[in-house]
Amino acid sequence: MKKLDAFTTLTREGASTLKEEIAISLFTNQRDKLGKEHGWWGYCLSDAPPFGSKLWQLDCEKLTNETLEKASMLAKESLSWILEEDWAQEMKVEAHTIPYGLELTIEILFPNTTTTYTFEVK
Repeated sequence: MKKLDAFTTLTREGASTLKEEIAISLFTNQRDKLGKEHGWWGYCLSDAPPFGSKLWQLDCEKLTNETLEKASMLAKESLSWILEEDWAQEMKVEAHTIPYGLELTIEILFPNTTTTYTFEVK
């Protein structure tokens, strides 16, 4: 994968935007530690770093402040690659309630700009 700029990467499949990469990271189910639910089973057989998020764990949760904090933490965990690969200097993730779900707001601080992405989880 090659960075073309702060917002576009080049993969074997073609160019993709950072927003697409974030959506894939948030909405691809990461395997749980026991390997019993969700996610790609192949990670149980490999040393590859886990991919995706564990937001699926909140499917049956009530939307309380605790749930919103957990959603923010799980989203930030799934997006940690942005900071680990030096794509950005800082990242903030917040969760808010909306009718029938929650909204994740991701603010990413790049060297010359700040970009905000919003995703609904229903």
